[in-house]
Amino acid sequence: MTTSTVYNFFILFFMAVELLIFIYFIIVPFLQMFKVNSEVINFFNTITDPVLKPIRFLLKKSIFHSQRLDFSPIIAFLILEYAIIWIKNIAQ
Repeated sequence: MTTSTVYNFFILFFMAVELLIFIYFIIVPFLQMFKVNSEVINFFNTITDPVLKPIRFLLKKSIFHSQRLDFSPIIAFLILEYAIIWIKNIAQ
């Protein structure tokens, strides 16, 4: 396995995590609003919580803590995008 394959794997992995967080950010509030099947919500929580929970924990201790708005998906996007750019620069 070459190093470019490893870099491509990480890039695809981070992009997949971004996609899942985006779907979570858009779809889950609507599902909760209409009281749709909780198994779908639990599925998205199970997948996105390992990324979002540490960010939420850090936000609770910061000045950006809000009871109404969850900034953790936005911060996760920024971190993952930075990681993708960083890996692409290393791969060159």
